[in-house]
Amino acid sequence: MECSGKLLCSFLCLELAALLMFVFCLILHALNGGTFSVSDVVFISSVLTICLFIMTITICLCLAPTCRPAVTLKLSNRRKPIDSEDVITRKLTVLHDTLDHDCPICLTTTQNLTVQLSCKHEYHESCIREWFERSGNFRCPGCRQECLDQTKRTPDVSSVVQTIKKDDISTFPLIENV
Repeated sequence: MECSGKLLCSFLCLELAALLMFVFCLILHALNGGTFSVSDVVFISSVLTICLFIMTITICLCLAPTCRPAVTLKLSNRRKPIDSEDVITRKLTVLHDTLDHDCPICLTTTQNLTVQLSCKHEYHESCIREWFERSGNFRCPGCRQECLDQTKRTPDVSSVVQTIKKDDISTFPLIENV
């Protein structure tokens, strides 16, 4: 359970208000000449003990996450470096020299080389390379999808065979062994 400063302050204010209201009622009762029996004193001490216990638990639970060692925080913020420029290049498809609209990363339409990711979002090449290097992953800054390699794929054998089947095979010359 991680509490923010406002939430901690709200809990403590609510608990303090309830405690003060209880004490105020006790003081008014005593000032008006009321007496307390043994059972009243036991009840009052029980309520005060429970209120103080709840306040202590609230403070301990909300302050515990902030007492983590700095080493744990540094390890969680560490990003793995990108191995090579070739890995980034495989994720990009070069489109043209200019971007028709503002680059979502740098917010300009300068004359930089424009590339497209596998999710079809367009960025300046220099901007998206820097984004990949700083983030340590290959996710699109716009939609957060993992960017796939954009290498040009050669058709596989089955698609070539099906294309040949669609054509008239009789038009191909027969090769005879001589």
